[in-house]
Amino acid sequence: MDDHIVWKSAATREGFFFPFAGVYEGLSGVERAIAHIAQRYKFRQFKAREVVSAGETVWGMFEVVLDDIDPMRSEPSEPISFEMAIRWRVRNNKVVEHQAFFDTAALMFPAVH
Repeated sequence: MDDHIVWKSAATREGFFFPFAGVYEGLSGVERAIAHIAQRYKFRQFKAREVVSAGETVWGMFEVVLDDIDPMRSEPSEPISFEMAIRWRVRNNKVVEHQAFFDTAALMFPAVH
């Protein structure tokens, strides 16, 4: 990653539902974003289905399965499955921008079984 990387979450509205929402800058920003994600979710699977590149742009499609480990939850959640697309912009062989896209409602309202 570039020292000045910009990390954009799929959920950009800070202070709403997602603790990782927003835009983070620099390596310390990426560390904060990942720490926010890890406080709330435990990943079971993050599997690449397709990764393609053209010039300085790389796209990836991933299958994601995770657990919501919110300590405020009264009961353990069922695993949550969804697809995620990520776009990276690369310059001088380093990621300068990361942007994730996923169905935020899948995390807000997981299917009840």
